[in-house]
Amino acid sequence: MPPKILLGLSDLTSLHLFFNLELGWPTVHGPVFESLARTDWSIKKISRFKQFLETRQFEQKYRIRPMNQVAQKLQRLVIPKLLGGNLTVLQSHLGTSLLNRMPSHGLFFEDTGERGYRIDRMLWQIRHTLWFHRTCCVLFGEFTNGLEPSGENFMLSALRRFAKDLEILNIPVFYGLPCGHGSGYGLLPLGQSAEILASNRGHFILVRWPQ
Repeated sequence: MPPKILLGLSDLTSLHLFFNLELGWPTVHGPVFESLARTDWSIKKISRFKQFLETRQFEQKYRIRPMNQVAQKLQRLVIPKLLGGNLTVLQSHLGTSLLNRMPSHGLFFEDTGERGYRIDRMLWQIRHTLWFHRTCCVLFGEFTNGLEPSGENFMLSALRRFAKDLEILNIPVFYGLPCGHGSGYGLLPLGQSAEILASNRGHFILVRWPQ
């Protein structure tokens, strides 16, 4: 029988951090089991998710898009340890002992229900912490349901401003991971390494489970 695994998203970000940093166990950011009942899931997506649950085997290349000049020039990057999850939950852990011994890492962020100004505030708080100083790259997943009362969307503007600033630190920033609260629901292994590759078709991140 395949070993048990922590799989989930949103508030489970706290458990991902604990498993990844305190126990040294990898986890998977992804949909919970009840998501199989979603009407917008294709048969292919359901079959792929079901196969992962049954075999615990997974390998995927996700297309990602450069968000700053450092990312555009990147040809290859091995991420020693990919960490992250829900941006709001991650922010709540700043200043705690959980983040005191961060290894070299890549950061993944996603969120839902947060307007642009709140996303901007959270990112800049994280940017000015010691936790961020060992970050080798930033990957943005899905940011959903954060429109202004007027219907305008300032979420992407906040991400772009953040990405532009990180050029000073020579940190590449990418977006477009189909992971989060949207319809993508991609599986993303955390607490282990990943690889970003450039090709004539663009940039991709290669993730696999197990390693």
